[in-house]
Amino acid sequence: MKLAQNRILSQKNRISLRELCEEEMTNRQALGYLLLACKQLGMTKEEATKICQEMEYLFDALTEEEAEEQGWGWYRAM
Repeated sequence: MKLAQNRILSQKNRISLRELCEEEMTNRQALGYLLLACKQLGMTKEEATKICQEMEYLFDALTEEEAEEQGWGWYRAM
């Protein structure tokens, strides 16, 4: 029920994935969104931790431009 309500709310306030990614945010805020997505998808704490750890590594390993180019390149190729 809660998931359905959240989906209805998100449809009312729908913005594209690209628009969301164009907003400036801190790494901590980005991780917060990631954790909420993990929660909505029913992931375990271990799964969410692995994803957060990888994101924290990538924050340091890549520039914002590299992450955008490589991430969207991977997504579009799927």
